[in-house]
Amino acid sequence: MEAVHARWPKAIVQFEDFQMKWAFETLKRYRQRFCMFNDDIQGTAGVALAGLLGTVRAQGRPLSDFVKQKIVIVGAGSAGLGVLYMAVQAVSRMSGCSQTVTTQFSYYYFYVLKYFI
Repeated sequence: MEAVHARWPKAIVQFEDFQMKWAFETLKRYRQRFCMFNDDIQGTAGVALAGLLGTVRAQGRPLSDFVKQKIVIVGAGSAGLGVLYMAVQAVSRMSGCSQTVTTQFSYYYFYVLKYFI
């Protein structure tokens, strides 16, 4: 990352297809110092969150109702967990609660299925 930044200081580094452990660790390590994103985690999550918010609007409900929705995520890989984290962040911001409180509260509204048979 340092070499890329030294050569192209304004570059956005996009990466994907890392093992889940390395993808989250790499984001955590570098996100404060470099402009970067992981497509599997953040790209999928952004598209999924847009779809979830669009679903609330399509039902004729105000976006503030998003915090009351129950959401099931099928798959506990990097993309599924990215969707979970971004949705929890959205609920946190929309409800005005800290992310710690929202994370505790989210056990009642978010479900992750690791295996789908």
